[in-house]
Amino acid sequence: MSSPLVSVLVITYNQEHLVRETLASCLNQSFDDYEIVVSDDGSSDATPTILGEIQRENPTRVKLVLNPHNQGITANCNAGLAECSGSLIALMGGDDLLMPEKLKRQTEAFAANPRLVLSYHPSRVLRNGRMSEVVGNRAKDVITSQLDMIGNFGAQLPGPATMVRASAVPADGFNADIKTASDWMFFIDVTSNGSVERIDQTLGIYRQHGGNVGARYFSYTDDFLTTLELTGRKYGHLSGVDKAIRKGGSRFLLGAIYRSIEQGRNDLTKGYARELEKFAPRGLAVALGAIAVVPGVGWLFRRSKGLIKRFV
Repeated sequence: MSSPLVSVLVITYNQEHLVRETLASCLNQSFDDYEIVVSDDGSSDATPTILGEIQRENPTRVKLVLNPHNQGITANCNAGLAECSGSLIALMGGDDLLMPEKLKRQTEAFAANPRLVLSYHPSRVLRNGRMSEVVGNRAKDVITSQLDMIGNFGAQLPGPATMVRASAVPADGFNADIKTASDWMFFIDVTSNGSVERIDQTLGIYRQHGGNVGARYFSYTDDFLTTLELTGRKYGHLSGVDKAIRKGGSRFLLGAIYRSIEQGRNDLTKGYARELEKFAPRGLAVALGAIAVVPGVGWLFRRSKGLIKRFV
């Protein structure tokens, strides 16, 4: 049998209450030339059993990678990636959802542009069971190149938004030096090989809840900073990369400072402000560190959230 055009890579871990709906959205595509590769990271709940049932119902469509032990997100991504046989790979979490036109629209984008290595689109947020805002649709976040991918941290490429050309994926896949939040580095590596395009149509639903990586933002600061360090080592000799790293680092840390002040975490604010000195003028970092101890500043940030987020 010939390989499918698209592999949909689904990463799961203890998602027994969500994974049926996720895979149903993958199976309900208007496009037909694809496989679904599900890589489970040693789930301790009923997820593997449910996956087995779905695979038996769809034996020619669904391929399972059932890791016997929990390895962490990056290792699980690589285990699934190794089993993808498609020329294009769509990435998603085991709690995300795809719109029926998702694969069709993105494969059309790749067919129209041979240099395209990464396609993405806006996604609707499903927060605690309720549909919320659309992310990834802001004009300032448009990415067309590797420099944009480095500099536009916060460009909002959530779980179900991306599809990459398999030939542009690095030989070692997701960088093993980044144990959890390794997707930014992965996209930086992929986009070193070609161009990027956003499809301005909402084609996925990103489920946000207490159990996923996005909700544990502060826990992965070191992963994001490691990404910037590795990017400098690997691509720093290329024109514009140093500037993009400063922009990406500033943007990430300003966002982290904003969140920490909003939540009253003065300890985190001060730490992020010290890190910011590596990427932005020292005066800005010192000022933000001082602001954190001003009484009532958290309330002011919450009230000014809409205005501040235009610049972060």
